[in-house]
Amino acid sequence: MKNLVLLTALLACVCQTNTAFAQQYDFSEMTCAAFLQNGAQTQRDTAIWFTGLYTDVAQSQVMDLTAIADFQNKLATFCKEQPSFRIATAAEGILGR
Repeated sequence: MKNLVLLTALLACVCQTNTAFAQQYDFSEMTCAAFLQNGAQTQRDTAIWFTGLYTDVAQSQVMDLTAIADFQNKLATFCKEQPSFRIATAAEGILGR
């Protein structure tokens, strides 16, 4: 029984470590098609990341979830029309940067 508990704990650590390394995205190379292949949560995380990246330091430090959802929808709509376009360039254009 003790060995089973130790084995379970070891497997949990290994799985968590592998998951952390797998969750990296290179937005400079990602295409719209790759963005669309991600799940809704990853698309939302991407929208939050780009919104934060292009928020000026002088702007309000409030996270507007409605604005993020609107940006995410615009990005997804654009990407459906232009699947080979780079996601970073699309985000810049939509956010007006």
